[in-house]
Amino acid sequence: MSVRGPALGLLLLLFCPAQVFSQSCIWYGECGIASGDKRYNCRYSGPPNPLPHNGYDLVQELCPGFFFGEVRLCCDVQQLHTLKDNLQLPLQFLSRCPSCFYNLVNLFCELTCSPRQSQFLNVTVAEDYVDPTTNETRTNVKELQYYVGERFANGK
Repeated sequence: MSVRGPALGLLLLLFCPAQVFSQSCIWYGECGIASGDKRYNCRYSGPPNPLPHNGYDLVQELCPGFFFGEVRLCCDVQQLHTLKDNLQLPLQFLSRCPSCFYNLVNLFCELTCSPRQSQFLNVTVAEDYVDPTTNETRTNVKELQYYVGERFANGK
């Protein structure tokens, strides 16, 4: 009996490593008031959460790339509504360039909802917040670091 076949297979696995990225969030939901009607996102370190069915239409409209299988994201329905509201002004400027607007929306979808947020976002400043209605202490995300790879920055 020869061990050449299994040994060759093991050798190939060692020299052709596959990258497996875990799905992990840095925030989920909205917390304290930042200014006016603007709210901070709530710090959350954990796996993406299933999106309730009442958010499916918004995901299909804004972030169709996330609408497959069981939709598990790092944003809730309220964050999707906020994203949609915040895209109204850029839409006015980019309406003559649909692909430009699509690219902008795609970028903000990734930043807001990606199930792999922790691979390119890092919370640098957070602050506790006591919710006046539930009296629950949560943590506001106040500042972030964004990691942008060279390929992405160069548009490749």
